Amino acid sequence: MYMFESPLQRALSRFNPHQATEWDYANELATMADWLSAGPERSRALLDATSSLDTFRGSAVVKLWLHTLVTFEVHLEEEGCSHDPYLDSVVVGNRSRGPGNRRGLDAELRERMGVLDGLATLSDSYRCALLLKEGHGLSVTQTAQLMRTSTASARSILYRARLAIRS
Repeated sequence: MYMFESPLQRALSRFNPHQATEWDYANELATMADWLSAGPERSRALLDATSSLDTFRGSAVVKLWLHTLVTFEVHLEEEGCSHDPYLDSVVVGNRSRGPGNRRGLDAELRERMGVLDGLATLSDSYRCALLLKEGHGLSVTQTAQLMRTSTASARSILYRARLAIRS
């Protein structure tokens, strides 16, 4: 049982249930990154897999991996659809411009918070595989090597993880 509170529920409990803000999204990414990389419930699978990565710098890196993964999952089925780069600028702390379409951004933020909610409920190995594959951009073979499993097993884990997020 995870002690991590659902990002979607936490955001909706503070604000109008029909609108999550881009700042809530950035804060939830940071909260989940901290949960996965520090503290008593940190992700053992992720820490073991990243121990040999020179580029791994704890929660700051995990936050960006989470953002990349969530962006990928939200736009996976929307062929040719691009996301609002404003969310990228908010995540990295650059407030250079506002959203182009507030209504569209609100809908996308709800979807992203839903993906974060799904990620919070995944098993450690499922979440680790998704973060390595989609968040860090590794191949299935590289992901399998870091997780010390076979390529077939890594493919299966990734497939099941995506099914679990979408349900």
